[in-house]
Amino acid sequence: MLSARLEVESAVRDERGKYVANRSYAQFRAATGFVGLHSERWTLEEGKPATIQYLVVDKAGKPSREPPVTVAILGEIVSAARVKGAGSAYLTSYEPQWQPGGSCSGSSGKSAQACTFTPSHPGLYSITASVADTKGRRTAPLCMWVSRQGPRTVGRAC
Repeated sequence: MLSARLEVESAVRDERGKYVANRSYAQFRAATGFVGLHSERWTLEEGKPATIQYLVVDKAGKPSREPPVTVAILGEIVSAARVKGAGSAYLTSYEPQWQPGGSCSGSSGKSAQACTFTPSHPGLYSITASVADTKGRRTAPLCMWVSRQGPRTVGRAC
């Protein structure tokens, strides 16, 4: 849980039997800064440049220049093999592997900053933005699908 609202309520009874109640709220933030990712498109195309935007905000939700942001881009490669199972049946075995597809780093500004990469193969891509604040690392994941014409081996989702 990164953000919550703590609520405390209490009631007391006076000597005449009447109740008086009051309630108080407090905002809770588990980090001093948060990072977010945004893409104009929900699918990408193999071999064409793609842009992902990132922005860091403080506890109040206002854009912040600190801390620096690191964006890691991983592409899933799925290998399929026909393996002989029990008896005479051949079963398909899928072997997913995540391979680096690019990275960006920099500071956020008053508006979203861009991270541009070119997907080298079709399939699932996992894009993760990380910031280090005073309480540890915070990440924001984004999964995108890269398409092309032709065959593609599909594994599981990220």
